[in-house]
Amino acid sequence: MLADSAFSTFDEPLSAELSASGACAFEPAVHPENDYAALLAFHGIEPDRLVLIDPHDETSASSNGQLLADISDTLAADGWQIAIIGDASESESTGAVLGAMQSGALYLAGAMMSQTQAALIGNARLVLSECAEGSAVARIAHERGTPLIDIHRVGFGGCAEAIAGAALAELHTQGSARPGLPFTLHTPMLKDAA
Repeated sequence: MLADSAFSTFDEPLSAELSASGACAFEPAVHPENDYAALLAFHGIEPDRLVLIDPHDETSASSNGQLLADISDTLAADGWQIAIIGDASESESTGAVLGAMQSGALYLAGAMMSQTQAALIGNARLVLSECAEGSAVARIAHERGTPLIDIHRVGFGGCAEAIAGAALAELHTQGSARPGLPFTLHTPMLKDAA
């Protein structure tokens, strides 16, 4: 019987002590130095083909979900791994991009600490941002030497094809960038074979 068990149950003193202190018995220990490696492993992130989408607008919710989705789909068709980043508070903007996409993407909005996001930005092949002027993502990309394309740059005119073309041109100039097969979110077999 359960009552005769040698194992603790949740109605015993330890559980009461944890509840009274506000501590969670199952709260994970966070180690920033291991957080980036854990993020890569858990999500199957491949930095050599990673493109980050930052649908962040300082003044309002993004109105460019479909535009960013169209650009992302074009890049995914060329074999690039797409990840959507942002704060947890930006779920409306980030979710709009993911919801409008036809191909798969990693949804990392609100899933990492700032140090981990900085490492991710620094190791990505490209960042597409809705708000490159003065944003934290733009600052980190600049500091880490990661190419960044501002979708509002004059000359694009809000045209997904023009922005995707500029992104592909940038990606194909990088010697360390390696696309996978078209529309492939994860390429473990290709990575293991190399």
